Amino acid sequence: MLAGIGQMRLREVPEIDKRDCSTPKLTGYATEADVGTYQNSVLDANIEKWIDALGDNTFPSAFLPLTEAHAQMFVDAYEALQLPGARLATLPAGILAQVRLRWRYCSSTKRIGTARE
Repeated sequence: MLAGIGQMRLREVPEIDKRDCSTPKLTGYATEADVGTYQNSVLDANIEKWIDALGDNTFPSAFLPLTEAHAQMFVDAYEALQLPGARLATLPAGILAQVRLRWRYCSSTKRIGTARE
């Protein structure tokens, strides 16, 4: 199925046709069942479902174990970066340091899982 992926080339899209559809839909659901259907669809597209199919046709990927506290750290960083004029340099003190520290810990203790293990 993916045998020719290495020879594929992406076509350039005119700037006017570009739009970011990556923002999750968080409102406008009719029922709990709608929320569940959407959530299951999102989970079906997670990287761990398809990364192995790419084989050596992509860069190596690493997966870090995250706690709820780590996830909150990323949410805080994301929200801080949504503010007008925000950049990595304007993140609240310590968030970037926490991310770097987490990466160093996981990589030094071999707690990083790769897609090809």
